[in-house]
Amino acid sequence: YANALREADPKAIIVGPETLNFHTTCSNCAGYPAGRAWIDEFRAAYRAKFGGEPPIDVWSLHTYSLSWDVLPQRDYATQARELAAFRGYLDGIPDHRGKPIWLTEFSVIWGYEGVRWQTVNGDLKAAPTGSFRSDLLTADLTEMLKWLKANAAALRLERWFIFSSHAYQEPWATQPAGIALVEGVGDQAQL
Repeated sequence: YANALREADPKAIIVGPETLNFHTTCSNCAGYPAGRAWIDEFRAAYRAKFGGEPPIDVWSLHTYSLSWDVLPQRDYATQARELAAFRGYLDGIPDHRGKPIWLTEFSVIWGYEGVRWQTVNGDLKAAPTGSFRSDLLTADLTEMLKWLKANAAALRLERWFIFSSHAYQEPWATQPAGIALVEGVGDQAQL
C-alpha cells in the first residue's frame, strides 16, 4: 500500500500505527500489552514478510495516564516519559533514527475524584464518584503543553493533538469523564 500511495502522491506521508503508551499500561485494571511489545511484534512481522523495516515516515503515539488507583487520572510526567522513551527506541533503530513523532492523542480520560464499577445491561461500566476536578485537569494540561513546547524540537515531536474537543463518553463509562474543550455543537459551540 505504501508504494501505491507514494506512486499516486509522492508527497504522501505514511504515519505509523498509533499505540497506547510505550512502556506503561494501567494500574488497578485488567491490563493490556505495552505499546513497545506491540511495535516490536509489528516490526518483526513486517520484516519477516517484506525483508526490511516498515516504510513509515512519521511514527505516532497516544499517551494517557491510566492509573485507576490515583484519581483523577492526571500525570503529564508519565506522558512525557513515554514520549522520551519512544524517541530513544526509534533512535536505536537505524532505519527509524530521527524520524518525526506525532502525538496523535493525549488527554485525561477520567477527571473525577473516584470511580464505582457497576454492571449496566450486562456490561461492566465506570461511574463517577466525587467531584469532576477541572482545576487539576487544567493544571495538568498546562504543564503538559509547557513540556511539549520545551521538548518538541529535541524529540522531533512535530505535532500533538489533544483528545477531545467535545465531551466523549467511552464505551466502558456511564458518562463522559475526561477533558472537553468545547460544549455544544456547530455554531453554538463554546469554549
